[in-house]
Amino acid sequence: MSGVTPGAITAVAVGGLWGWLIGFVAAVATVWATHRGLRLALHVSHEELVVTNYWREYRFRWSDVEKVGLGLETMGVMPRAAATFGLRDGRTIKAQSTPHPARQQERYFAALRRFAPDHVQFFTALGSDGSEPRQ
Repeated sequence: MSGVTPGAITAVAVGGLWGWLIGFVAAVATVWATHRGLRLALHVSHEELVVTNYWREYRFRWSDVEKVGLGLETMGVMPRAAATFGLRDGRTIKAQSTPHPARQQERYFAALRRFAPDHVQFFTALGSDGSEPRQ
């Protein structure tokens, strides 16, 4: 609900009809942004993965995945951990739905390993661009 605070401060500072209008727009934008954030997901089967990020959805097969690791994804202004999938065609897909606490990340990656075929390499971290694996 980060959009509420600046919108409320601006609405109070401006006051009058413009203040109400700014407050209304800020509230609508906050509800819309919250709705977009709630759609973040990673759906995994033994055949394919569906990564639903804030703006885009990616669907790809495990046979297209070469490596999986932990990289960085910027949401807003702060980078945060994201499961990173390195594909055979050179693309990198990052899942914004990756949990933040390390203990939850361990369970998250353990679940991915259970679904992944044998050819997929797992790394503890990938570079921030997802291209170079690091141990």
